[in-house]
Amino acid sequence: MSPRLPFARPGASRALTLVRVGVASAVALAWMSALPLAGQQTGSTDTAASPTASCPWPATPGVPWADTAAAAAHLTAVGAPPDRRAALLADGDSAYARGRHTTAYTAFAEAARDSATYEAFWKAGRAAVDVGQGIDDEDGAHGWYQRGETWARRAIQLRGDRPEGHFVLAEALGLIALDVGVRQRVRMATEIRSEALATIAADSDYAGGWHILGRWNEGIMDLSGASRFFAKAFLGAQVFGEASWEKARNDLARAARLEPTRIVHRLELGRVYMKTDQPGKAGAELQATLALPPQDEQDCDYLGEARALLERLRG
Repeated sequence: MSPRLPFARPGASRALTLVRVGVASAVALAWMSALPLAGQQTGSTDTAASPTASCPWPATPGVPWADTAAAAAHLTAVGAPPDRRAALLADGDSAYARGRHTTAYTAFAEAARDSATYEAFWKAGRAAVDVGQGIDDEDGAHGWYQRGETWARRAIQLRGDRPEGHFVLAEALGLIALDVGVRQRVRMATEIRSEALATIAADSDYAGGWHILGRWNEGIMDLSGASRFFAKAFLGAQVFGEASWEKARNDLARAARLEPTRIVHRLELGRVYMKTDQPGKAGAELQATLALPPQDEQDCDYLGEARALLERLRG
């Protein structure tokens, strides 16, 4: 069996991740929210990234994809939380906005243990996933992803009608799937799709859910026909038959419409247009990508990739 081939951009440790495994070719996907990157983290040490002269992304980030206005409205509707919980959540939000994910996780997890609430659960899960992505030790990272999965499932138990828990669960599962066997990876790929669908069922304007679905369709269609047949016939992945390039384009286009200033949406849409032999549309999306200002360090990587794709298209 050939080794796994990660579908991730060079240096993009928080990119959307897609895995293909030899002839069995099972797909696992994770969409990572485009937030300021934490530096390489070990233990409880946080090292926040900083803007550079070559890519001056704002030192003060915008609102994370997972922090929706609907969630804030819900918290307001149910009334102000107790002082201690409010302070812990505020500390976690502040640390997370600065890219200090370990510190944020500590605050969110303490808030969750102190008072079991949906907000504390899903935010602890999101931070755990990001901590895992910031460390080099694979075993240690896997443990953080599992923490993220656990917190996300707890959040869903409390509020399965909200999108954030489903979204974080899709993130965590996509990363956990990188280190499991082929059959389990297929099962997890199916669950990732289900969680993406649950995300947009809870909030049809949740751009991250549409992006996950678009990347999921793209990843399945990247597999050979024989690989898709093998997965469906022998690994129980009948849902792979639902994938299409049209769905990939439509889902990513919807994500781009919902968040028109998010670089990663337009970049991936442009890539799909290239893969489906639509150079005019691909060029337009990549040009639009390059016109957007970076909002975080990861966007600097995405902009570099957009330039490279545009050069290839013109060459």
